[in-house]
Amino acid sequence: LASHDDATHAHVAESHQLGSVIAEFPTTFEAAEASRRHGMNVLMGAPNIVRGGSHSGNVAASELAQLGLLDILSSDYYPASLL
Repeated sequence: LASHDDATHAHVAESHQLGSVIAEFPTTFEAAEASRRHGMNVLMGAPNIVRGGSHSGNVAASELAQLGLLDILSSDYYPASLL
């Protein structure tokens, strides 16, 4: 089970309590860090890295990767972004 677009520690805690093991596209550093503390894998989209940041102003995947908070990279809406 995966959560989606968590923004706060409370969102992550609720997702974890419901059985989520993957945090898909956390929108903030706080949510990514909380996901890690709960033992969840953090998934971000490759277009975020290719573009150099989120198209909607959320946390940058590259920043999470540099901090060791990124576990899974997905193609999201642009399959070639993984190449």
